[in-house]
Amino acid sequence: MDILLSSTEAARYLGVSRQTLYAYVSRGWVRSEAGGSSRSRRYNRLDLERLRQRKEVRSEPARKLTTALSWGVPLLETELTLIDEGQLYYRGRNAVELARSERFFSVIKWFWNQDPFQVLTDGTAFVNPRLNSSPLREFQRCLMELSDRDVGGYDLSVPTALSTGWRILELFLQCLVGRSDVRLEDATEQLQQAWAPKSPDLTGLLNAALILCMDHELNASSFTARVVASAESSLYEIVLAGLCALRGHRHGGMSLLCYQLLTELESTNTLRTTLVEWHREKGFVPGFGHPLYPAGDVRAKALLLMLRKTRVGQSQAKLVAQAVQVLRKPATIDLVLAALARAYGLPASSPFSIFALARIAGWIGHAIEQHRQGGLIRPRARYIGRMPG
Repeated sequence: MDILLSSTEAARYLGVSRQTLYAYVSRGWVRSEAGGSSRSRRYNRLDLERLRQRKEVRSEPARKLTTALSWGVPLLETELTLIDEGQLYYRGRNAVELARSERFFSVIKWFWNQDPFQVLTDGTAFVNPRLNSSPLREFQRCLMELSDRDVGGYDLSVPTALSTGWRILELFLQCLVGRSDVRLEDATEQLQQAWAPKSPDLTGLLNAALILCMDHELNASSFTARVVASAESSLYEIVLAGLCALRGHRHGGMSLLCYQLLTELESTNTLRTTLVEWHREKGFVPGFGHPLYPAGDVRAKALLLMLRKTRVGQSQAKLVAQAVQVLRKPATIDLVLAALARAYGLPASSPFSIFALARIAGWIGHAIEQHRQGGLIRPRARYIGRMPG
């Protein structure tokens, strides 16, 4: 469906008269643009969807609000990310196109709506990570230490939050590559050198993966980050909270299950049987089908296409295609991140690491936006237990 609709289409979409539609426009509820002729107007479908959802909530408030927390009606307003008609957009630009044409660090600055900006530094190393430790655990330890030592972490206004966020990302990059001399501008090259020094073509794939994983509307970890930000916690604590949500196997931790699955599928001659066993033992097969993408995860499609074009990625791309054919469900980004890692011999933790590095940039954007909007996120619960007395 087009983003802009005619007055007849817009009125029919809402189930109202054109006069009522014009009233909505005059109240600022629906944006309109000049149409083809001098007098015609075109009406923004996203505004119409919001109006229709509000109407549905008013007509059936209990049912709509009960399902809102599970792929239901939108709960918060954001300028960051839109998922619409099977496509993913960051601030109105197609994320797949950004992944094909831009660098990760430049998309971060643009996503934070501060491109260009200067990272403020005072020459002080707030914390020195132990570079021979588990990257994720050491990163979490450093965040805890910084939350106690850096009072600037509580300032979520611009430009302080931008500088703090940039340092957080570079801190995680230090932990991932085991080096202190890192620059976020060179993140993909440094990851490639640390993980697969003989595969320079990996750099472009990592760059695309990071951009595609940066944000995904109000997912579990981003919602967590916004709730914690609304409580006026520090940016370090916001990122820690996001990581806790991300590690769950129904979220970013899914990529680790996908890595295990692909490892087993590579070593079996009975792919179909292995998939059945996974479903029987675990109750599901990870990495297939996404509720927001009935026609297939566009992030997965874009990254899988890039992987298929590489020499080392063809066997993994073929394996994914075979599994998709058996399950009759399209692959998700979690599975393709795992396929990328298997193809290039990356660490088993790398799919999650890529996901986390990218998504941290997204959480920081959400934290800044939440701070600007203000207010504590505090939904109410509908009690369904035994009544007192």
